[in-house]
Amino acid sequence: MTTTMIREEVASAGFDDFVQLVGDGFGQAVGTGIRVPPAPNILYRVLCLVLDLGVCDELVHLGQFATLLFDRSLPVDDGDTVRWRDQIPITTEGWQGLPDTSTTWTVTVQPRAQPRRIAGPFDQDTFVFEDSDTPALVYETAHFPAVPTMPGYLGLDAYTAPPMRGQPILSLRDVRYAWTRNEAWFIRRRAQRPERVRVYCDVVQGNPATRTVPVDGVPGGALPEVITGLPPETRFVQVFPGAIVGKVGARAVLQRALQRADGACLVCDAPRHGPPAPRGPTPDREVA
Repeated sequence: MTTTMIREEVASAGFDDFVQLVGDGFGQAVGTGIRVPPAPNILYRVLCLVLDLGVCDELVHLGQFATLLFDRSLPVDDGDTVRWRDQIPITTEGWQGLPDTSTTWTVTVQPRAQPRRIAGPFDQDTFVFEDSDTPALVYETAHFPAVPTMPGYLGLDAYTAPPMRGQPILSLRDVRYAWTRNEAWFIRRRAQRPERVRVYCDVVQGNPATRTVPVDGVPGGALPEVITGLPPETRFVQVFPGAIVGKVGARAVLQRALQRADGACLVCDAPRHGPPAPRGPTPDREVA
């Protein structure tokens, strides 16, 4: 039996301030998912995945990734403090436990052409003006204080999202198919021409300072330890009322069409489609 397609899985990865000192396996400050700045009441547009498909390549599955984060300082023996991150992935289907926060994933498609990008004034690792070839928080405008309180783009205090590139074909609000549960959004879209697929996630970051969260979960003062059956995300917010969205991302499963030695497609037997779409890992693209 002749193999006509090869399977590929990719996932979002980007700048992570919590691994700056140690780095990843390549010595870079990169972690799974894309960090969302903590500045509240702002809609952030995260470009989770950029997928270039050749003719007969297929986008098969999509998975979603989002975390709740509580960032705090803890005292140490010498009187100093260290940053500590409490974080939990959102895995409960449709969970909407933060009233001032929302997440929406959108898939767009655009005919593939020679990219033409204009560098922006604040471009840096995982923070790119308008559009990117790799996962990033994309921006139209941004502003940083004279002395940012956080490293990289996370210290911004104003932000405007750029328009999406491509034609939207799918949209999903909240986490429905968490990749940590090995679930997937079944799509099975086969490219009829070379095209670029983008997966965006729009995040409205909440404001813990103005948010009301019942720490006991129910009216009447019951202790959290007594309440059973609550989703883990709700329990996390009860313990850490200042939680915000920490990271978002996406995972995609692709099937790449193979070619014979003469360039003919093994899927449709058509003559040479042209060079296959680029593939393989980069510092901002994990391939499993």
